[in-house]
Amino acid sequence: MCAGSIRVSPKSLLISPVPRSADLQRKASRARWGTASFPERFWSKVDKSGDCWIWKGARHRRTGYGCARGPDGSQTQAHRVAFLLTKGPIPTGALVRHTCDVRLCVKPDHLLSGTHSENMRDRDERDRTPRGSALNHPPQKGERNHAAKLTNEIVRAVRAMRSAGIPCREIDRRLGLTYGHSWLITRRKIWNHID
Repeated sequence: MCAGSIRVSPKSLLISPVPRSADLQRKASRARWGTASFPERFWSKVDKSGDCWIWKGARHRRTGYGCARGPDGSQTQAHRVAFLLTKGPIPTGALVRHTCDVRLCVKPDHLLSGTHSENMRDRDERDRTPRGSALNHPPQKGERNHAAKLTNEIVRAVRAMRSAGIPCREIDRRLGLTYGHSWLITRRKIWNHID
């Protein structure tokens, strides 16, 4: 043996098992919530101050619905968990619908179970259908078009100003419209559905 060398025993070379991420998550959850029950943890993330009870936890970036863990630990939508906690299991193949049309609402009175076709009927009756050619829907006219920059009142004002003898260039300048836009409106080339 050389001078200054270090002796290592075989026991010190044993590697302790690395805890699984699920174990770490459970420990972190216990440290954060202690012995609080699942419903207590869920409802602690809800703002009950308004008419709708708004989910304050995680939110899905694309859909805007609240994200929550179910009682079994699986990720699901917050309004589905609220329905499950207050009204019981969701029937197989059913959706949980909002009567208030607020995606973050988890108030049990605002939640109903139903089919996809019922949900689509509700959407159509409440005029909540997305519009535009990119979504395979016929484009909407006027203010209902997603790209509209004018309102029905502005269109009526353009027509009134033109009938009062104000030149189109002056109307465009006063209202901040693109050059020639008022001419198209007064000739009913665009916004022809407005009287």
